[in-house]
Amino acid sequence: MPCRRGSGRCSRRSASPPAAATPAPCGAASPATARRRATPPPGSAPSPAPSASRRTRRRRSKPRAASSCWRTRRRRSSPAPRPAVLRHVERFTISPDGLVHYVTYDLRRVSGTTDVAQGAATYGPLIEGRAMPRLLRRRIHKRDGRILAPDAASNAAQDQSDLSQLEQGDYIEQVTEGHALPGDGGQLVIDTWDLLPERTSVREATIEVSRPTSLRLALWSHPLLGAAEQRAEGASTVSVWRIKDQPPRRMEDGVPRVEMGVGVSLGTQTWDHVAAALDENIRALEDRDPYMTRWAREAAGADRTPSPALLERVVAAAGKAIKVAGGAELSDMAALLGGGPQRTTARAMIELGQGSRSWVVYRALRELGVRADLAIAETEPFSSSADFPPHAGRFRHPLVIARLPGGDVWIDADVEGPPLPPGRISPELRGRAAMLPGGELVTVAGTSGETGDEVDLRLAVDVQGNATGTFTILLHGRAAQALSEAFETVVGTARREMLRGVVLGWLPWADVEDVVVSSTEGSWEVALRAAVTIHGFAQPVGKDAAAWTLPGLEPVHLVFPRAYTSTLGASYASRGARKSALAIETALQYHVRRRIELPEGYAVTRAPEGVRVEHAGLAASRKGSYGAAIEEDFALSLPTGTVSIDEYKAFVERVQAVDSGFMAGIRVARPAAPARQAGAAQGPGAAGGARPQAPEKRPQAPEKKP
Repeated sequence: MPCRRGSGRCSRRSASPPAAATPAPCGAASPATARRRATPPPGSAPSPAPSASRRTRRRRSKPRAASSCWRTRRRRSSPAPRPAVLRHVERFTISPDGLVHYVTYDLRRVSGTTDVAQGAATYGPLIEGRAMPRLLRRRIHKRDGRILAPDAASNAAQDQSDLSQLEQGDYIEQVTEGHALPGDGGQLVIDTWDLLPERTSVREATIEVSRPTSLRLALWSHPLLGAAEQRAEGASTVSVWRIKDQPPRRMEDGVPRVEMGVGVSLGTQTWDHVAAALDENIRALEDRDPYMTRWAREAAGADRTPSPALLERVVAAAGKAIKVAGGAELSDMAALLGGGPQRTTARAMIELGQGSRSWVVYRALRELGVRADLAIAETEPFSSSADFPPHAGRFRHPLVIARLPGGDVWIDADVEGPPLPPGRISPELRGRAAMLPGGELVTVAGTSGETGDEVDLRLAVDVQGNATGTFTILLHGRAAQALSEAFETVVGTARREMLRGVVLGWLPWADVEDVVVSSTEGSWEVALRAAVTIHGFAQPVGKDAAAWTLPGLEPVHLVFPRAYTSTLGASYASRGARKSALAIETALQYHVRRRIELPEGYAVTRAPEGVRVEHAGLAASRKGSYGAAIEEDFALSLPTGTVSIDEYKAFVERVQAVDSGFMAGIRVARPAAPARQAGAAQGPGAAGGARPQAPEKRPQAPEKKP
């Protein structure tokens, strides 16, 4: 903040800087200058004191920008505070009998209030198995030289309560030790802690892993760690990774979750072991309950012939019986990390009204004699590296594959809201990998051809450039499922605002005058119809506004839970190059039909070029007819997946082509203004002749007095 010039003190009342580094107050002269000004030259009379007006003019003549206090100048010149890891060591020793012993040492500096609030503590490695960590020492080194050895408060409600005395500039020293054994399946997976989280720099860090040479391990390390140093010590192999003087890294978006941390991941887990655990978990849930036999027959009705109609009746009955759906009981995490006796059954799910619809459908089809399999699909992109060890948590969404005589039918029932009809799969799952209990990896694909969300926009533009019309949308996928679930509890004004948000997700600048739900209650798809007005839809071009430009369409539209509109480049290709693969976690699939009626006499002078991009990872097209009424057709399909570093440049080029083609405007010429009549051009009174002018008044000479 600026100082009060001439007052000799700063207006900000805070602690003074150290005496050795204290500059002269803002607006005050240095001691030498002050003495030189105070001593008059020899033989001269002392100058009178300046008046208040002179002091004011001298004070106001200097720019106010030069009156920044020393704290402001130091804050602008110094970099933003960030935590720094001064020394970090992790050592893992895996014995031939499977026992793991590890020791970690960490010394870091706390620099900001965020670090103080979070405690700036490290939590050690993540181990899938039976682990028992122990904190050996944790000390706080203060800036004045004091060393605190805090004790954790008993029954504290907040974690890391022993670090409540942290201040900015303190150092935390921590030493931990632990032992671990393989899990119930006899496998072991170790993930070291992230060395470079956000805003963190590392001065020196070392990760050392010692393992038997005969032990088969899947090993992955972050590229910033570089190649490992290998050496042999008897019957063991020692791998060492080192990192020195590493500044804060650039955090890239769209990185697979398992590859975000700068560390090492190793384990003995294989996908065959994961498949065996899934199969064992499914067998543990099976039962032979007469209740399920009776329920399946009632749901199927009189006709029990294996057919798509039978699947529809069973899926609809499962949706009515189970209102709160979830497939956690069938995930790989429940299979690998769970255990013990049978925890639930299909009958318990039906009676409680919550559980896995997929499991109920699977049990009912088996009771009806229809061959069916369970496939557990991944919900987010996994690592793009082939060396990354398998982890629990990849396969979490259960699906049912009904083996009908006419072909396989996929069933996606564990979704928010009503279950999807047989053959339809959530767009977020299409193209992902799914694991069968036998260990086979298959690609999720629905049998029913669909184009995603269907949008119909009809607008009429007036001579002022404003547009009015109707907006109709038929929602599928995750947004429709979430809306159907929200309709159960959201009513009144909150529901109306929620529906307006769907419209604003496609028309951000529109005034939504009315919006209604046109789909039936309990439907798996949501249909909306709205009356909209867009002021300034047509933008004038040129000084005389002889032409209009009609806008194109943004490629990215998200409607729930928050309306969002953007471009593909801003969402997925904001960087020219990447150091890691790009994970696309949100699928985009829609078909838009737009009709724009122009005023009479207006014509299209420049139409946008057609766009057509065909690729397995991105497909888009724009076509239309441009006459008195403009009719356009937009289609986009961006499935979830992973774009490798080598394919990223080509992906960016396709994304830029789609953005340019979709957002290209339409040039419309306005009709020429009718010629005005000559009389009207001459102004008022021209039709009846020239207007008589008043006689000019001339000044008269003053009368002379006699």
